[in-house]
Amino acid sequence: MKSKLKLFFAVAIFSVCAVTAILSPVVHAENKCGGVNTAIINCDLKEDDKKGGAIIEIIKIVIRIMAIGVGITAVGGIGYGAILYASAQDNAAQVQNARAIIRNVVIGIIAFSLMTVFLNFIIPGGVIG
Repeated sequence: MKSKLKLFFAVAIFSVCAVTAILSPVVHAENKCGGVNTAIINCDLKEDDKKGGAIIEIIKIVIRIMAIGVGITAVGGIGYGAILYASAQDNAAQVQNARAIIRNVVIGIIAFSLMTVFLNFIIPGGVIG
């Protein structure tokens, strides 16, 4: 139980550090929205660039945070499945459970990737970049 608790806290600390490192350049940006300084949303765009405004910017931020969460969860899921698989020895049920976990993680990564591609196609200017 102690090792699972330590692993949980290690993953939680790593997750917070990763999100902070990825979003730190965005937080220090000086953007304007309606004449007000904002940390992450820039809705004062040129007329040529206006394609949704602040709502699209918020959707982009949410998708980036979700991508970080999916990535961290996927690494944790594959690691957990690998540990189960390696420690199974002669237990066929544990091997089957480990394979199912790894298979579900891969399916989740593919589904999230397809969703991101779809949103990149629908949102003007794309989600990535």
